[in-house]
Amino acid sequence: MFGRYLRLVQDFPCREALSGFVCQQLSLLVKDLMEIETGALLRSVGGSRNGYQTQQQILLACGALTLRRPRIRGQSGPSAAYLKVLRGRKAFQESPFLFLEGLARRDLSLLGRFLEVPQEFWTEAERASWLRLSQWRDQTLCSRGDHCLVLQSLSFGPDLPQLLVAVAIDQRGQAEVLDAQSGDASEQQSWSELCHRLKERSIPSPILVRGTATDIHWPHATVL
Repeated sequence: MFGRYLRLVQDFPCREALSGFVCQQLSLLVKDLMEIETGALLRSVGGSRNGYQTQQQILLACGALTLRRPRIRGQSGPSAAYLKVLRGRKAFQESPFLFLEGLARRDLSLLGRFLEVPQEFWTEAERASWLRLSQWRDQTLCSRGDHCLVLQSLSFGPDLPQLLVAVAIDQRGQAEVLDAQSGDASEQQSWSELCHRLKERSIPSPILVRGTATDIHWPHATVL
């Protein structure tokens, strides 16, 4: 189990962009958990919010999660026991792996169980995470300039869905994840659906493309 994240991304052509995406989404998920737990504690024992504790970082294989725990006036605040799990050696690579696997499975519950989060907190946090990812997928891409589009799949094993990832690389060499969805990398239809959704978001035609199912959507792009 340990080490699966690095093995998963070692052949990904834009691993920094993928890691940055995972780091950002994991940070937001943990922040949601802390806010949800704090709200539950306030409803249970009363009191009021008192800002945040000093900023802290938790280093994972995908990068550093930058977090600030909520503070409650006159109390110690929520336990946030999952933060201790995240600091453990096993979580360094397992947490980002389980997040990506959860995206492919459309179910993040394995990550919640790994972090030992109470079910009622995890259900609410996961719902917020899916909503955020849906809004991210719906955002327009029309402001993007000349770029290279990279389409790549991540495989989690023969019995699990694959994750299809679209990454844009601009002329400065900066890469950004544009979309990530479950699908079968061996099927043209899965890639075609991903490309079609990118076009619906008004992505400009890429100059270069690495991947499959792109000749129909961007016939004038040079295929790497």
